[in-house]
Amino acid sequence: MLRAFKATPTRQLHTESYVPLVDLWLNGRVARFQARIEHSGIAQTIRDACSSIQTRIRMRQRRRRRAGSSQANRLANTLGNTLANTPGAARRRWVEEWTGRPLEQWDWQEKRLVLRDWEKRWHKENRKLGRVARPGTDPGQATLEDTPPTKQVLRLYEGLKKAESALLTQARTGKIGLAKFLYSRHVPSVLTATCQCQAGQETPRHMALFCTDEADRRHYLHTGQRRTYPQMIGTNEGARHFVRWMMFSGRLRQFSLAKRLLFDSE
Repeated sequence: MLRAFKATPTRQLHTESYVPLVDLWLNGRVARFQARIEHSGIAQTIRDACSSIQTRIRMRQRRRRRAGSSQANRLANTLGNTLANTPGAARRRWVEEWTGRPLEQWDWQEKRLVLRDWEKRWHKENRKLGRVARPGTDPGQATLEDTPPTKQVLRLYEGLKKAESALLTQARTGKIGLAKFLYSRHVPSVLTATCQCQAGQETPRHMALFCTDEADRRHYLHTGQRRTYPQMIGTNEGARHFVRWMMFSGRLRQFSLAKRLLFDSE
């Protein structure tokens, strides 16, 4: 969906697309389903049916005790225990624990609870990777790279074509067709991670801020106001200028056709 390289960490793809992990999303759907059947009365009907079956089993158990059938007694006990812990009852207990309140008092707003669990998991993985946690936005309200889950990231891609969105995703994740990434992936034709200007490793940040070969074109990134790199790739306006600027650099050959189709006619 994001047209990212296979080497891009999955955690970044989830946050960059603001798509929660499947197991967390399913938790929300299960909770909402349980709330719906409780509200409609279906859950109580199921519990009443289970209770009726359990009562019949117990009555049958008493009769078989009088008959002295130990095997039948064991079977009845097993069935009784099973019905006492039906999936619906267990699911209701789980939902109430997950929401932190009785099911009748829950507002059915599962998205914020999914986001809560997603953020917790994101920060836990961040600690495992030894990274310092940072907010999702900088003082200039730019959405940072490798951000915690935030819906603001979707605003970056508004109005962009597929090729532009793909380039922006690759730039924000650092997995892009420039020397540093290609060299780390042992691409045979890439013998060094150094930029062609020899002033540092070839990355989107280096090109936008420091590459001497791009100095004559750099003014286009600012268009009247000086932008930091987070503002270039972390705001919608900055991103529109940035992806076009990157395509016109000619260094990302996989975007050469997209450049011709999108911009050369202008």
